[in-house]
Amino acid sequence: MIIRFIFLLLLISGSIQEGFAQYDKVWAFGSRSGLDFNPANPVPIRTSILNTEGCASICNEDGQLLFYTEGSFIWDRENNLMPNGELLNELFDYPGSFLSSATYSSMQGTVIVPYPDHDDWYYVFSLTHNELFVTGNNGRLYYSIVDMSLNGGMGDVVPGEKGIFVDSLFGEYMSAVVGERCNAWLIVPSYPLPECKAYEITASGLNLTPVISPLSGASIYGELVGSKSRKKIAFGKLGLSGVDLYDFDGVSGLLSNPLSLAIQQPSFGSVAFSPDDSKLYYSSENNLFQLDITSGDSAVIAASAVTLGAFDPFRSLRLGPDGKIYFSSPTVLNTLGVINYPNEPGLACMYDPAVIEVLSGTHVGRRLPNSVAVIPHDTFYTQQPVSAACFASHALLTALDSTGWDYVWSTGTTNSSEEVSEPGTYWVSYRTAPCNFHTDTFHVGFANGVLPSIRIDTACAGSSNGNAYAGTYPGDTVQYAYTWLSGDDTLSVSPALESVPMGNYTLVVQTAHCDTSLQVFIPEADYRVSFTVSDTVLCLGDTLYVQNLSPAQFDQFGWYFGDGDSSQLATPTGHVYQHPGTYELVMTGSGPVCGDTASMMLVVDAAFVPLFDMDQPQVCVGDRVTFRLGEADHSFTGLHWDWGDGSYLDTWYETRFVHAFDAAGTWPVTGTLITRACPDASFTDTVHVYALPEVDLGADTSLCLDGSGVVLRNFAAVPAAPYAYLWNTGDTAAHIRVLQPGTYSLQVSTEPLHCTTVDEIVVSRDCYIDVPNAFTPNGDGDNDYFFPRTLLSRGLSDFRMQVFDRWGQLVFETRAKEGRGWDGRFNDRDQPVGVYVYLIDVDYVNKRREQYKGTVTLIR
Repeated sequence: MIIRFIFLLLLISGSIQEGFAQYDKVWAFGSRSGLDFNPANPVPIRTSILNTEGCASICNEDGQLLFYTEGSFIWDRENNLMPNGELLNELFDYPGSFLSSATYSSMQGTVIVPYPDHDDWYYVFSLTHNELFVTGNNGRLYYSIVDMSLNGGMGDVVPGEKGIFVDSLFGEYMSAVVGERCNAWLIVPSYPLPECKAYEITASGLNLTPVISPLSGASIYGELVGSKSRKKIAFGKLGLSGVDLYDFDGVSGLLSNPLSLAIQQPSFGSVAFSPDDSKLYYSSENNLFQLDITSGDSAVIAASAVTLGAFDPFRSLRLGPDGKIYFSSPTVLNTLGVINYPNEPGLACMYDPAVIEVLSGTHVGRRLPNSVAVIPHDTFYTQQPVSAACFASHALLTALDSTGWDYVWSTGTTNSSEEVSEPGTYWVSYRTAPCNFHTDTFHVGFANGVLPSIRIDTACAGSSNGNAYAGTYPGDTVQYAYTWLSGDDTLSVSPALESVPMGNYTLVVQTAHCDTSLQVFIPEADYRVSFTVSDTVLCLGDTLYVQNLSPAQFDQFGWYFGDGDSSQLATPTGHVYQHPGTYELVMTGSGPVCGDTASMMLVVDAAFVPLFDMDQPQVCVGDRVTFRLGEADHSFTGLHWDWGDGSYLDTWYETRFVHAFDAAGTWPVTGTLITRACPDASFTDTVHVYALPEVDLGADTSLCLDGSGVVLRNFAAVPAAPYAYLWNTGDTAAHIRVLQPGTYSLQVSTEPLHCTTVDEIVVSRDCYIDVPNAFTPNGDGDNDYFFPRTLLSRGLSDFRMQVFDRWGQLVFETRAKEGRGWDGRFNDRDQPVGVYVYLIDVDYVNKRREQYKGTVTLIR
């Protein structure tokens, strides 16, 4: 039986809206202008703020001004610039000059957000204006932190926490909205991307990773504002039709369900919600409109538009702490207009274009201060007496509000409900949106007796050693009578039923006011001992540690390590095996009910001493060296080779490897043997690699027969080391002279390993000519002339060619070694097809004369 209790609210302290409004009681805006809302009617005041659009101010919980800013400079409550309150971003060139502010013309260029759960700390966010686009510094977001405990309580910027860059590519407007989990969100539209970034602010600080939501369009100018309920965000965007309305999730920071409310083309997109979130006010062209947004339908909302009156398109709307909406008067200079009852429909809202005149020498400016995102902290207490029914086993206690988070009961559980089985005082603490703290207290009693709790000792298999015990909470003064039954047989009239086998039993409980019967089953269980070890594979000398996991039914134990050693401790402190091998670890356990045995196989490895060799410790570059690892046993799990030349190899199977070194030097070769339990073993040896000699016989060459020949030699640089030469002619000299054409090769070897390199050269015949046997002078550009093909020979010194027809008539003659030759014409007439005789006389540079005689066929 469970009795459920829902308690009543006894005490509520604080008021969300009233506490929130106190932080907004003093405004600073325009040029040296301001408003104090602490009196019954707002009073104009003088401030030090200068020439600004974007501005923000913050008060304490009593409505007293703390400080104000235009995004680049911060003034204290006495209108003095804070000592560290200038240069709030990295874009200033003229410290102390307010006209150099990088934020003064941003439409919503600054926001103040109290640092959650940090008294006296405040975030000041700064957004640079679009006029800086010429330097690429527009749309940059920064933050600074003000600590009001500094500067004698007047406040100052925390050292090292000023002008911290966050991100860029933003428009000129932003705002902050209280979230649903003791957090706040800084909402900044991007530009030119059609998206919005929401930065979460919690007790842990500013999360620099934003939540990104898509927007229906991007605008560099505009205003945005959150509703009182924190559920809606309105965007007024310059140059885009109408205003956009989004749903806002204060937990995730996401915007969704966009509604585009196209009424007229806006000028500067000023927007404001009514205090009850039923109306939306925005400026378009030169008029101010009211929209009823309760339907959630864009067409219905657009049809509800009511024109309230004239409005300066360069000014903004702002909901005040008194529930009225303020704006710069479109009719009277330096005067504020008011919407007196913004919750009322149409003209009943009482639009008044000129109400409050600012002080002489001050100026209203274009924008009123940005909204203040103060996280409310209210506390709620409740108390409730709870009396359980007769023999109730539990009382179910439920928190008043189940929509909260961070539930913590006095019992340690973290649900919104808790079941208790004993009398006493219980409480639960939790939070609800946006950041309210609750404590609900319960006083629980069981005046007519509590249902007994039954403790069962399971019977061991095949034994009559099961037990059951009935008990109530300590201090219970109710008198109980107990009867234990097995069928119709009475087994006990005490709270205890002892030494019975597995089975079903009935417990009858009686008091002066109540009685009940409980069914009790005593099960049969086969209890088992169990344990774990530090490792099943050990290295010789390692300590084996065990952990006893056996249930409480066992209270005596025996350990047998398999090497002759044993222990009677519940958990031995450690054991060291003296020899490698395989061992069976056995554990026994016994107790008042049952006994059991468990075992586990262990392997103990000895440290491995590797045997390592290689087939040749000295090689030439490119030669292969074979490395071998001998006598690897079962504990071997891997091998890492490092050849010392920048290359390596990992393997798990092979113990024989071949490696060729491609550079000369002395290389340390290291093999590391990886074992399964013992430390890895390394071994190192050295390979000496000798360089190959360099051989360069030069480019292929030529010679003239009967000439002086050609000298062949190695043109490569030859070091001081001894070299051995072997030509394919059988010569062993460093150079030779050849008189005949052919292919010649030189093999050069070095000591001590006879590292060898070979190069070859082709020597061609020069000083001869090659005469074609036919030509086709048909003008096709191919073989149109008759002329020897090798007259460019370096050995030719003089040349004469004659061509005769078949009757012996000379038809062509030339001594030019260069030219086209005979074109098949004589006396400017084409000669007939046929065979012609040529005679060629040549002189060579070696003074030898040769004559070539033959025939050539003219083909057309």
